Parts: sequence; structure tokens; C-alpha cells
Amino acid sequence: MARGQRTEVRSLRALVHVLCAGHADALLGQVNPYWKQLDATTTREIFADFLRALTLVANRGDRSAEQLRDEIAEVNQVSPVRLSLSTPLQPGEERDLQETLRAVQELHSRSMSANLEVMTMLVTLLAQAIAQTPSEVIQRVALTIEAALLEKGT
Repeated sequence: MARGQRTEVRSLRALVHVLCAGHADALLGQVNPYWKQLDATTTREIFADFLRALTLVANRGDRSAEQLRDEIAEVNQVSPVRLSLSTPLQPGEERDLQETLRAVQELHSRSMSANLEVMTMLVTLLAQAIAQTPSEVIQRVALTIEAALLEKGT
């Protein structure tokens, strides 16, 4: 977008905001949309979230899976996706929706990549510590999961 066009959009936004802030967001998109916050999440933050969750899991005690999930969400300050939409979708809302969905998917992908890297490190370290191959460790984990599922009847 050219500099002159940005000035026009800002001026249009200011004019529309005078008339109605909600309509300005609907037509032009939110001033500080949620997807920009998602895009700003750094790889370091993703790893920190994973390590905080791993620490809680390692010190689970007698907490249920639901309690553990809630505690992880609390310490990692997980918040729901926030979007404000009306029907039919206005151009700004449509863009914010598309960008939010894109940002959520990208953040999920980046998080999964970080999780895979940490799991690979953990499996490698465990294999070295118990003098087995990573494949043997994974086989033991698979058997343990299978036994747990059978015990629960699922």
C-alpha cells in the first residue's frame, strides 16, 4: 500500500470512528487485531510454554488431566481467540477472520515443531541414559500407552 493510500485509510478510519467505532472495525478491520498478537509470538515463547507445561506434567502429583490442563493454561496465560463479527461479514471482519485463522494455524504449526524438537531431545537423552536406542525407548513408550489404554477400556 502506497504512503498516500495509508494516509487516506487512516483519515477514513478516523472519520468512520467518529460516526461509529464498531462499524469502522467492521469495514476496515480492528485497529489491534488478535492475529497480530499471535504473529508476534516468538519461538523462545513457544519453547518456554512447552517447558512450563512439561514441568507441571513432571510434577503432576494426584491432579486429574483436567486440573493439569487448566493449570498449564493458567501458567502459560492461554486465552481464547477473540473475534467480533456481524452477519453478513463486512470487509474488515472478513479480513480479520481470515488472518486470525491463518495466524492460529501458523502458531499451531510452530508449536508442534517446537514440541517435536523437545520430544526428540528427551527421547535421545533417555536412550543415552538407559543405554538403549531411541527406537527401543519409543517402543517401550508405545507399549506403556497401549497398556494404559487397555486398562481404561478405550
